[in-house]
Amino acid sequence: MESQKELIEEKEWKILIILDACRYDFFSRIYQDYFKGNLRKVVSEGVGTPSWLRNTFRDKQLKNTTYISANPHINSLNVEITEGFIATNHFHKIVDVWDFGWDDDVGGVPPAKVTKNLRHSLAKNPRNKFIAHFNQPHIPYLSLELTQEMNTESEALKRARKGIAKKKNFVSSIRHFIG
Repeated sequence: MESQKELIEEKEWKILIILDACRYDFFSRIYQDYFKGNLRKVVSEGVGTPSWLRNTFRDKQLKNTTYISANPHINSLNVEITEGFIATNHFHKIVDVWDFGWDDDVGGVPPAKVTKNLRHSLAKNPRNKFIAHFNQPHIPYLSLELTQEMNTESEALKRARKGIAKKKNFVSSIRHFIG
């Protein structure tokens, strides 16, 4: 199976879309409703955002790349939130959508806010490359199909609520840090 990192490094691209925690098996059923082209399964460089960041971008300086981030691990704070990785050392600009776009009702950043900021950044800097990091779907791989099947007291929903609360606390602690 091909390496995701090698594809990012070797292929020409203008916009790289990161669907954090998106399961290939579900995405493969619906991607043609939203994207043109062929989908292929590749090996990720990490099992979570911290290891993925370190392993994918550690040795890279993408100084012509703007990172539109719904994930607080990739931020413009110039601090090491993810051990061994400071995002500002790797990207030209970082748009902290996770900070100003957080929605408590959703328990994260709605995808439309990432898209809106990507379009705005693209219009301002058409020569740059862009990485748009969407945090939905996420724990527990939220989808309409899944939520309709889940009982409101199910273990999966309890884990989802706990995961959302943990992410919310993480975002709050970063906001307090930059305060």
